[in-house]
Amino acid sequence: MNNKTTGFPTPPPVTDPKNDTNTVTQYHYLGTEATSCIMITNLLLALTAVSLNLVVITFYRKKLNKTVPFIYFILAASDFCTGISIWFHFLTFLLFLFVEADESAALFWVLVLSYLCTTVFFRLSAFVSMLFSVIRTMNIISPFTRIKKRVVMISILLYTAVWSTIFLVEVVLLATYEEEGYDPHSSVDFLKNTFYKPGLLTNILYKYKQSSTGDDMFIWSLFLTVIPISLPAVIALILTGVQIYYLVKMDGQSATERSGARRNRKVEITIVLITLLFFVCSSLALLQPLYWSDIRNSPIEQLGARQQYLLFYLFGYVPMFVNAALNPVVLILRGEKLRTHFKSLLGIPDPRAQSMVIGNKVAAARSPVTLCSGIEETAN
Repeated sequence: MNNKTTGFPTPPPVTDPKNDTNTVTQYHYLGTEATSCIMITNLLLALTAVSLNLVVITFYRKKLNKTVPFIYFILAASDFCTGISIWFHFLTFLLFLFVEADESAALFWVLVLSYLCTTVFFRLSAFVSMLFSVIRTMNIISPFTRIKKRVVMISILLYTAVWSTIFLVEVVLLATYEEEGYDPHSSVDFLKNTFYKPGLLTNILYKYKQSSTGDDMFIWSLFLTVIPISLPAVIALILTGVQIYYLVKMDGQSATERSGARRNRKVEITIVLITLLFFVCSSLALLQPLYWSDIRNSPIEQLGARQQYLLFYLFGYVPMFVNAALNPVVLILRGEKLRTHFKSLLGIPDPRAQSMVIGNKVAAARSPVTLCSGIEETAN
């Protein structure tokens, strides 16, 4: 059912959990308990994503002249941006719980900002993950090909600008729409509804203004979800398979190639883990296109409003949040030097480093000449 004033879908009444009535209350659609659980989850994911990706960024920022550190750096930077968007979600749900109806204007713009950042950063993260696999594949197939990092960075900035423009236009359309006395600040309920379903705001606006059909909604969901998120995941997975094939092939060639393949194998395992994580998380976002492809027969339509909102949020947002939080965990666990760097930031002494210091002191006492040559080698 549509709101008579705005023409937008009106969320169903929410029963007050304190009273067994059917009156609409200020309680959040998911209920206070579910909202609080999501807030705690988002808080933990935000802390993990921002802090650990910052560790990876600070470790690799001085090694950008090498290919592998460079792709790890851009991946961590995009996941860091996603971590920032998780903080916006935490703030949004906090406002859901405590902001009253007469303060809906502020909530409206917080929702818009959160929605905008999340959708742009999701697509940026997917694009960077695809670049991650493309660059690594080129590096394995043609080791002497130089990757023009400036071109990579420009492509990332342009891609971000394109999607930022798309969603800024979307928000402007929503904020300036005036038909039938439409006031965007009175449609917080509508925006709450669309907030749970990434990309749905554009779908509904397009359908409402152009009188499009459910088939058009499906096409737009493909444009907003499958092409920018799922397609890069499939490309990354295919390229990872190509990488594995070439590494196995080189393992049977000359001694030099076998040595290079062994050195690459550890890096490749890390990349496989990151790619598989990205593929699984992004695949869950396909729930929305599948829903719109056959909305009348979808089992989701049989669920209540709260269950639908929760389902779309858990599949549409949380997997990409998890991806941004777990990527740096994989990098830190798989990288010995990065792990040492992380421990040093926590103030945890490294036993290997201590044993090396003791060994150097013993060597210095026995052979000053050896120590001198060791210092020269380190400096070089």
